[in-house]
Amino acid sequence: MSAALPYAFGDFGLAVGGAYALMQIGRTAFIVTVLPPSPLRGNFERVLVWCVASGALAVAGGLTHGHARELCWLLAVGVDVLGC
Repeated sequence: MSAALPYAFGDFGLAVGGAYALMQIGRTAFIVTVLPPSPLRGNFERVLVWCVASGALAVAGGLTHGHARELCWLLAVGVDVLGC
């Protein structure tokens, strides 16, 4: 993701959005998988829902261009910040 970041608003938008989504969802899904049933696991399950939502917006932003990309990525970051 960081290698493509300078070109995020050009041809590599999908690479950046996809990598962001994969990183957020993958990390949280891994934690949910390895934790035993507990309140902490329940918390990470809720966080996973927010990560899926923000990941979808990140990928959608990667598929669009111009101001739509900016809006999708801004909403993705907003979902991440407000969902925590």
